[in-house]
Parts: sequence; structure tokens; C-alpha cells
Amino acid sequence: MSRAKFPLIFSACLFAAWLGFLLFLVIESRTVVLSKPQFLIAQLYVVAEVKDDRGKPSPDVAIRVLWAQDKADETLKEMTIADLPECGKKQGYHGPGSYLIPVLKLRNRSFAVAAVPQLDAKIPADDRRIYPWTPDVQKQVEELVAAKNRE
Repeated sequence: MSRAKFPLIFSACLFAAWLGFLLFLVIESRTVVLSKPQFLIAQLYVVAEVKDDRGKPSPDVAIRVLWAQDKADETLKEMTIADLPECGKKQGYHGPGSYLIPVLKLRNRSFAVAAVPQLDAKIPADDRRIYPWTPDVQKQVEELVAAKNRE
């Protein structure tokens, strides 16, 4: 009888471990991971206070500059990001709030969200992403800024 219990206990332990692994995957899937290639081409990293404009992000934002390629841009407090209203849920917009935005400077002193460079044919070439400002995102961007400052 004890020999029959071992396979049952072993199977129950494997099943519990599998359920624990599935729970781990669900929890980890909520973690936001920054696109490093997107931040490599960006000329500014800003935390923007984004307001909602009829279900889309408003292009006019109050900002705090975390890093700027051009030191003159470090004093910016506001900007208009022309293509920000094109960012929807797929690009990371989940309503009004604070977002980390990698920004490119365009001609005539206008700005745009830096696109994720196309490294794979599966990712659209003009995919732009913005990131909700969370402690985890803050930690990741601090590492990127420290690496940029070492260069």
C-alpha cells in the first residue's frame, strides 16, 4: 500500500509546482520592461504628466527631464509631443497620469515619441511606446541614465 502512495504524492507535488510556476508567470507578465533600443536613439528621457483628451493622451505635457543629450534641454518644463495622441493602449497609454517617454527632437523645436527601431520583421518600424511611471520603471531608467552618464 505504501508503494502506491509514493506515485500519488510525487504527482501531487509536481502538480503543485506546476501551478506555482503558472502563478509566477502571471505575476511576471505584469512587469514592464523598457525597450533599450528605443532609449538608445532617444535624445531626452522625460517623465510627463499626461492628461486625457477624449480618450487619447493630450500632446501638451508638463515634464521633468531625467536625461538630455543636449544640456540646454535639461531646463524644459513643458513640451508638445506631436505624435503622443497616436499612442493608445497597445503603446502603453492607460489613462491620465505620469509616464516615462523617450523623446526625439525634431526640426523647428518640436518633439516626438522615439520609435522602437525595427530589429525584427515582427515589430512594426514605427512602433512607439510610452511607459507608466512606476517604481520598477524608475529603477530601470535610472540604470539607463547611469550608463549614459558613464559614456
